[in-house]
Amino acid sequence: MIFVAPQNQIVSMFRLKDNKKIRIALWNQESNKGTILLQSGRTEFIEKYYEVIQEFIDREFCVVAMDWRGQGLSDRTSNNIRLGHIDSFNEYDKDFETIIEKVYQHICPRPWIGFGHSMGVAYWQQTLLSMRITIGL
Repeated sequence: MIFVAPQNQIVSMFRLKDNKKIRIALWNQESNKGTILLQSGRTEFIEKYYEVIQEFIDREFCVVAMDWRGQGLSDRTSNNIRLGHIDSFNEYDKDFETIIEKVYQHICPRPWIGFGHSMGVAYWQQTLLSMRITIGL
């Protein structure tokens, strides 16, 4: 399978309190329509969603996505790069809330529209309840 990145991708690594780095990708930040906050499922990675991301860009949305801890190009908790292990799903909760507060709040134009697949949707629901943020799902 070939993954073709949408143009003008901005990729960065955000360092968490435990020194693990989370990969974040952003497109079309100058949008005045708002931001699609895309959350992937377990064992997935940003590149898998390039076609979907391009569809949102074509509709003039800003799009932001991240690789969960232990997935894609984000840091692993193990030295084995093929292992996506985490000690607790609470790690994902904390990571996602931190990314929203420290990154998305500052770079993503509103309104926010949550878009997720599988585990990504579950974390959107959990985060909406715990952080009391308002987005469209």
